[in-house]
Amino acid sequence: MNWITLDAQKVLDDFPTDLTQPYLTWLTNNPTKAGRLTEITANTVAEFRSAIATDPANILDPDRAKLPENCIRSAEVIVIETLKTEMGQALSTADEQAMTRAEIFLRQIGYGHLSIQDETHEPTPSYTTEIKHTERALP
Repeated sequence: MNWITLDAQKVLDDFPTDLTQPYLTWLTNNPTKAGRLTEITANTVAEFRSAIATDPANILDPDRAKLPENCIRSAEVIVIETLKTEMGQALSTADEQAMTRAEIFLRQIGYGHLSIQDETHEPTPSYTTEIKHTERALP
């Protein structure tokens, strides 16, 4: 499983082209909001990692800024749409649908629909015993 760092710079690199200029204008008009993209991104990454960690069989990358590659798109949608809402931009129907799909994907992770396992590691917590099990024959 590829793990990718999702930080404010990655989100900016993946920004929709029609959002870059309004975002820069918003930052100019609201200099106290300069760290909001970083905050929203960090909170979203933490939420995804928390959902992944609900399944003890999942192995998390030790870097707290990384998410599995298949989570990046949904996480970016949540970050960008949250930022657009904060900027006061109206969300289109397509934006709202993308946000809904991303939220559903995030919730499905918590229900155990995402498996991130490494065959070289045991799930946490885990244990082994010296007991040898033999096959049972039912009567």
